[in-house]
Amino acid sequence: MNVLFISLEKNLLLPKSGDSINRHRRYASQLGHLDIIVLTKKRDGITHEVRKGNLTIVPTNSGSRWWYTTDALRIAAKLFSQKKVDVVSAQDPFICAAIALLLKAKWRVPVNIQVHNDYFSSLAWRTESFENRAFFHLGKWLLRKADSIRTVTRSIEQSVRTFVPPGIPIHTVIVPPSTNFLKKASPKKDIHIISTGNLTEQKDFPTLIEALAKLKGNIPNLNVQIIGAGPRLEILKRQTERLDLTANIRFAGECAQKGVIDALARSKVYVSSSKYEGSSIALLEAMLMGLPVIATRVSGAQDLVEPGRNGFLVEPGDEAALARKMRALLEDAPLRESFGREVKKKALAMLHQRPEKQWIDVLIETKKRDGPAAMKRANIAHYDSSQLEIEKSKTDASKIVYYPKLVQWLRGYIKKDQKVVDIGGGAGVVMAIVKQELGGLSVVGLDISTLMVKLRRSLSLNTNLVGDMDKLPIRADSADAVVFIASLHHTLNTDKAIRESCRILKPRGMLLLIEHNSFRFLFYRDRTKAIPAPDDPRECLINHRMVTRQLIESGFILKHISLKRQLVTLVQTFIKDIPLPVYRLLTAVDEKTGWIPGYKEFGSLMMIAAQKR
Repeated sequence: MNVLFISLEKNLLLPKSGDSINRHRRYASQLGHLDIIVLTKKRDGITHEVRKGNLTIVPTNSGSRWWYTTDALRIAAKLFSQKKVDVVSAQDPFICAAIALLLKAKWRVPVNIQVHNDYFSSLAWRTESFENRAFFHLGKWLLRKADSIRTVTRSIEQSVRTFVPPGIPIHTVIVPPSTNFLKKASPKKDIHIISTGNLTEQKDFPTLIEALAKLKGNIPNLNVQIIGAGPRLEILKRQTERLDLTANIRFAGECAQKGVIDALARSKVYVSSSKYEGSSIALLEAMLMGLPVIATRVSGAQDLVEPGRNGFLVEPGDEAALARKMRALLEDAPLRESFGREVKKKALAMLHQRPEKQWIDVLIETKKRDGPAAMKRANIAHYDSSQLEIEKSKTDASKIVYYPKLVQWLRGYIKKDQKVVDIGGGAGVVMAIVKQELGGLSVVGLDISTLMVKLRRSLSLNTNLVGDMDKLPIRADSADAVVFIASLHHTLNTDKAIRESCRILKPRGMLLLIEHNSFRFLFYRDRTKAIPAPDDPRECLINHRMVTRQLIESGFILKHISLKRQLVTLVQTFIKDIPLPVYRLLTAVDEKTGWIPGYKEFGSLMMIAAQKR
């Protein structure tokens, strides 16, 4: 299996990449080939590619971040022309996800989106900048279009699940730390407190420093080490000077992995003061070393720290509580030893879950979601949890306006006492009206959703089957008419569904199709078959030209074809819920202008009647 990552992780291309490059090499060892496009700027000074066995890492070397998308797409296009890519994974739900979904739209490849931080429930992250507020909404929109999602903590998974459709699977897989941290602690414990991380607003080192100022008078010769680099270094140094902590706090800068391990081995307590987090690798590394931990009550830490058992949790920004917990651990050696044993057990248990294999399994599962079977699963998951199909027919403007027109059109082909098979008819609202008006009509409903079949019975449609339109559980030459009402676009095997309909129809039986007609379909190169919708895993794009060709090839004679809802479709691009009076007006205009050459192509509703030979 060949996988492409879209990444912002510049460390992969730097000499001091730590375990990051090794972790990705381990991922690659379980794949056919792993390609990574890293979004970089020219001023980063990273122009070289990395090639290690079946792992290839390429920087975009963009003039600015505004060129990330075009440069990444250019590199990806070259890659797709050379090999088949089975899955694309975006390593953030924003710019990387947008690039991945553009690749999905062009190359029809399934996309996994990763969420490594608490972007959607953390007010602290959202209010950091205007850009974050915009990304908050962009990320939600993009995640709804993914084929699968990987989160790194349970709390992030729960947050994402609140706005992602149920048909999209979400997998929680931690980022595994290096096993190099499975090292015995040094007998010399001369560092009281250690903390690691980028010196950014997210890590909230000012709160830690304020807490250390409160602690200083209680701990003789307090020795603190902060490992990491970042834009807030000078601000933090001025804060330590103001609080007279220069002799107590050492800013060690960015360290190689060996330096970090040595410092952790000499430390008594690990502290994380972050405002928000994802799966904190640094926290897990400290836990593997057997350090008792104090962390803020944020995503990631809440999955790892059991307060009073292997560490303490405090609220973000609470310097007084942080100072109390640090003092409690530093003054109680037996408690530190107890927490240290328990915290190491917890970290080892996380490693024993084999997160690297879990991640590869997610990518394999994402690949399987590409195709007809994945679309069927998404439809079952959605419609088996939706109770609103009947209610929508009473409130939705399109259904109020068009249902009477559809009933009238169907009655022009369906006769009393005939047997009609309603394929994928959902709750069966339209066919219930047709049956009521015609009297002795026999309607057999077929739907992939068990819940939809139950809803049909509430409308006196009592003969129903749970099944697949690609393989109808109905004997040949037994139906007078087959009806598709907005259902054919829920299968990629439209040709199979049409052939199956032909099989069960009697000679000269009618196939009546009322379906979505996608104008977007015309922009794809391959217009011979249904195309997965880029914005909904339950649907595909189909067009009247494709459908009529498949009908003729399956042995049907076309009797009628019309396209409707042109102006309505244009307005719905900007206003999703059109008020009923406006919808009626737009429909009237459509009916008066449908004769204009070329105009009908924009219609989003096709109505086709075809007769079996």
